[in-house]
Amino acid sequence: MDTYFDLLGRSLVAVAVRGDGPLEMLFEADTTLTVHANPRYEGWELHGPQGLIFVSAPGGRVTTFGANDFNNAPQDSGEKGSPPT
Repeated sequence: MDTYFDLLGRSLVAVAVRGDGPLEMLFEADTTLTVHANPRYEGWELHGPQGLIFVSAPGGRVTTFGANDFNNAPQDSGEKGSPPT
């Protein structure tokens, strides 16, 4: 991939959050975009179905917000990179 513009129009195939906080997105044609966690700031934010939001908090901890299952209260997994069960 030369630029982010190369991803325009490509379908997103898979999304993964790694144990120490990076977000990896796999697009068609085997193109991967990785967004790393930041030790001091929110590194990325991902919006999912039904209003569910995943946020990479400082240091790589992943927190979720929204969705009816969570009653719109922030949820912290307690483990880096693991959404709550």
